[in-house]
Amino acid sequence: MPFILAGAFILGLVIAYILFARPSVKRAAQYEEDLKAAQSLLDEAQKEREQLKQSLADSQYKVNELEKDLKHAQK
Repeated sequence: MPFILAGAFILGLVIAYILFARPSVKRAAQYEEDLKAAQSLLDEAQKEREQLKQSLADSQYKVNELEKDLKHAQK
């Protein structure tokens, strides 16, 4: 009788692992992949943001220089 109970307990643990733990491990691996993909997208967006900030700074500088040239030309 104790062997049957021990066997049933072990079988219950195995079934519980198959039903609950394995899908959770698979989902965790998928979440890690999604996290890596999101991190790469975030890195790309940050690089693009820096490029846009540099482009804006360059454009503002050019506008300021053109305004100075225009003021000198009007004198």
